[in-house]
Amino acid sequence: MEDIYIKATEKTPEIVIKVNEGYVKIEGRSLPENVRSFYYPIVQDFNRIIEHWKKESDLEDFEFHVKLGYFNSSSAKFILDLLMAFATIEPESYKQTKIYWYYEEEDIDMKEAGIQIADLLNKEFEYVEYTEE
Repeated sequence: MEDIYIKATEKTPEIVIKVNEGYVKIEGRSLPENVRSFYYPIVQDFNRIIEHWKKESDLEDFEFHVKLGYFNSSSAKFILDLLMAFATIEPESYKQTKIYWYYEEEDIDMKEAGIQIADLLNKEFEYVEYTEE
C-alpha cells in the first residue's frame, strides 16, 4: 500500500497518511467547493488502509492528528467518517490508537467540536492547545 499525501490549498487541508508508520494527519482549513469529490476518494483509500492495518500490519501503535483552523459542516461528515474508520482498529486487536485534536489557544469552538466528535466515537482524544505564530 502506498502513502497518501495531498497538499493543502486555501480551501482544502493537507492530508498525510503514512501506511508503514500508522500515522495520519489532517491540517489546515476544510471548505472545498465540492466536499464529496475531495473527500470520497480519500475515505475509500483510507478504508483499505485501515483493513490493511487491522489484518496485515505488524504495527501496534497508530496516531491520527487533526489540526484544522476551520472546517465547514459538510467537511465534518467526512472527517467523522475517517475518524470512525480509525477507531475500529483498536477493539479488534492488541493495537493501540491515539487521536490528537489540536485547537488554537483562543478557539474554544474548535475544542468543543473535538469533544463532540470524541463523544460520538466514544473515544478519548488528546487535546493539544497551540498558539499560531
